[in-house]
Amino acid sequence: MLTSRKVTLKTVVFLTLLCALPLFSNENICSVKGIVGDVKINRSKVRREEAVGNNSAAGWRAVQLNMVLRERDVIQTSAQSEVRLETPDGSIVTLGENTTLEISSLKNTPKASNTKIKLVGGSMVTNVQKLVDKKSTFEIQTPTATAAVRGTIVELDVGKGGVTEIKVFDGKVLVAPAGSRKFVEIGDRQTVEVAPRQRKLVVKEVPKDYKPRPTRVIGEVCPEEEAVKQKEAAKQSKKMKEGKESKALVKLSLKLDGEPADTIKKHAKEPFTVNGVVTPPGAKVSINGKAVKPDSTGAFKHVMRAPADSGVFTLRIVANDNEVSETVLRTVRVGAPAVAAEVKLVSPVEGQVVKTPAVLVSGTASFGSKVNIGEKSINVEQDGTFSAEIALPGKEGGTKLEIEIVDGEDNAVWFIRNVTYKKDGK
Repeated sequence: MLTSRKVTLKTVVFLTLLCALPLFSNENICSVKGIVGDVKINRSKVRREEAVGNNSAAGWRAVQLNMVLRERDVIQTSAQSEVRLETPDGSIVTLGENTTLEISSLKNTPKASNTKIKLVGGSMVTNVQKLVDKKSTFEIQTPTATAAVRGTIVELDVGKGGVTEIKVFDGKVLVAPAGSRKFVEIGDRQTVEVAPRQRKLVVKEVPKDYKPRPTRVIGEVCPEEEAVKQKEAAKQSKKMKEGKESKALVKLSLKLDGEPADTIKKHAKEPFTVNGVVTPPGAKVSINGKAVKPDSTGAFKHVMRAPADSGVFTLRIVANDNEVSETVLRTVRVGAPAVAAEVKLVSPVEGQVVKTPAVLVSGTASFGSKVNIGEKSINVEQDGTFSAEIALPGKEGGTKLEIEIVDGEDNAVWFIRNVTYKKDGK
């Protein structure tokens, strides 16, 4: 049940953010490109019509592959966990285990790209794309240091007591103690440690036998490695066809049902089903990295949602058996949301008087949102509208309605409306 809160009337804009397919755009976002183990996110809340005096609604949730992240999101990895992020300018940020990172700022415009992240604790590796102009920046903050990167590979570790160790590879980085703008240049295969209240930085050489950490998470294959594997598989297939090897080739058959061969057209956040059949039935199937188990006949079914943002996205279905694999690609074309991002409560209005013990609750919100009034829940339709009759107490008198609208990312808006039931309508 909702509780009464002080009301501040404002227009609220939802953050429409979906853990879904890969996103390619110039928005102020970054996306999750690789995950190993337990990785969580604490997402900042949007403004609300009724101000809430605490963050009780905030909390940690699991990070998913291709999830879109925005400013003020906090990412946290557990033991034996890693996550790889990609920023709007194409830079890579990979977090090691037991690491906490805050996305402070993401600005990506045709004129400049400005990224600021805060490593609270743990370890990370960045492969920053070369900045094309002086207005663009990529800044990393830790409890004891600030690193200004202009295109290089950097390793950062924040240990006990906030001591920061920075190693630079293939480029240069400007480093300054926290709170200072007196930067020292750190070059290729150089390192520096910054302790709390330290003001003078001592640059050292990275040991010759030290190997830089990869920017990919465990088990992730880079495009070059994938190309080599595909080339070797092609050679193997050719040999088998020519009869040079006795081992039989497992042929995979993968078919999709119910959609056009190349393009799937959906609305933002609209659910859709991927159906298919794989041969042999025991083959493994994954859809955008998520495992899907076929039944005894090889048939499989997976329900997913289209992204919240409009654009063109890739749907990748992979089947493999005995080191033989087949990949089917589909294009998912997502139209712009049919409803404006504005959340509106059209009915009831404050102080409304009704002649029957019921009142119409209607308005607009993002498709897929839920409208909660007490124990009753209303779905927001695909066109962005919602409407339903809500019963009032049978006895004449006033009723306070607490109306909560929650989108798919748990961003919430609250409305309070006082409605009076009078049989004469006066």
